[in-house]
Amino acid sequence: ALLQQVMPDLENIGFDFQGYLDGVATLVGHPAEFTETESKSMLENIISDLENAEADVIDSKLRLLSLSFAKTKAVKYGVILKQVEMADIVNSLYKCENPNYSPTGKKISSIFSSEEIENRFS
Repeated sequence: ALLQQVMPDLENIGFDFQGYLDGVATLVGHPAEFTETESKSMLENIISDLENAEADVIDSKLRLLSLSFAKTKAVKYGVILKQVEMADIVNSLYKCENPNYSPTGKKISSIFSSEEIENRFS
């Protein structure tokens, strides 16, 4: 039932399903940005997130889909990036409306004055 509830939103971002019977649909297409494996992982994450979400979160399905999309495409721990890739990530972060917090509200960065840094290490 959860999959059927979000299928139109998933189709809007590039997923394509065929049929839906007894809670099962066949995935026949996925967004170009994803590999088949990433698509499967993202769908599993979305269903898991929906199963564990509060009612008000389920009502904001597009936000939840965006979060799952971001988690799936995030750079995985241990991946070695080139200097230009790291700079691109930081530049993209600071173009965000609120770069100090993740979409889930977790604080991810802080800016310290020289005085604050000096106080922390003295």
